[in-house]
Amino acid sequence: MEIMLLAVVSPEIRCEWHLDDWQVALVSTMVFFGFMVCGVLSGYVSDRYGRWKVVFGGFVWSAYFSLLTSFAPSYGWFIFLRSMVGCGVAGVSQGFVLKTEFIPAKHRAYLLPLATVFWMLGSMLIIILGMLVVPSLGWRWMIRISVAPSIILIFLFRFIPESARYNVSAGNIPAAVETLTKISKMNRSSLPPGRLVETSAEQRGSWRILLSSSFRTTSLLLWFSWFVASFSYYGSVLSSSELLEKNLLCVKDADREHQVKHHLEDGLCYCIAFANSDYQTLLISSLGEVALVPLNICLLNVFGRRRTMTVLQLLAAILFMLINICTTMCIPQWPGLWGWGSVRHSAGSEE
Repeated sequence: MEIMLLAVVSPEIRCEWHLDDWQVALVSTMVFFGFMVCGVLSGYVSDRYGRWKVVFGGFVWSAYFSLLTSFAPSYGWFIFLRSMVGCGVAGVSQGFVLKTEFIPAKHRAYLLPLATVFWMLGSMLIIILGMLVVPSLGWRWMIRISVAPSIILIFLFRFIPESARYNVSAGNIPAAVETLTKISKMNRSSLPPGRLVETSAEQRGSWRILLSSSFRTTSLLLWFSWFVASFSYYGSVLSSSELLEKNLLCVKDADREHQVKHHLEDGLCYCIAFANSDYQTLLISSLGEVALVPLNICLLNVFGRRRTMTVLQLLAAILFMLINICTTMCIPQWPGLWGWGSVRHSAGSEE
């Protein structure tokens, strides 16, 4: 929800605070900067003290600072508070680890892709909120309403157990057995006879393990794969907003379409907000992700992880090239499409 929220809010804050392109881009950069710094720390802390504590703390942290963002009095405060939200999201991401450790390896190719459906539903919810709330109440109320699911989830955390795998690695065998017993009762089954015995890991949370001779190649490949996937996915989400956005127009005599909102006191700058058609375009692109989940599951179970990732990465690269060809041929040349600063220079004599 965080990245799609930025895609919806960016045109609004650009108009409200007269932001240049680099200032709008800095908002997303600071979110990911907070995610990067705290992501390293949250991984270490979750290995040392448990996944549940980190995920719960991440939700509380991100919900709190996201709510504060809606009261940001200036651009500087906005990027600072969103970077704090990024720190919280880094803790929330440990929920993926918590979830994976409960899923048997043979079922992960089915259940993990299905879980991404809820990720996509969150993105679509943000777009719908933007469509319904932003035109009437503004972006601040959209952020306040978007915090509601996190607050509800915080109260539901008492139903989420700590990872049994973590408890075993930490030497807390009774807690692991208690969790497995509850799961077996939910499944109307019983634990196999015997006693759970496992040697606790002494080097939990040590980054040196990732770069040891046994894991170095795998770690480097996974890091690069995550870089490519994040670069492609988040780049496509944020660029969707940029392609639809009309930006600020700073002239004396603006056309009727620009005289919609954000009419400034000096009478020089006007802005076009997202129309319903723009929100619908974002919504359709998100629906495309949901539609491809069954295909992803099929490919994973038929061709395996590596071949599927190779094919989909190549397909993504080809489609990105096609998008580039289409946008250079089809996008209307709105005045100020590439930022307020460029328009100001071109209209300097009128200012």
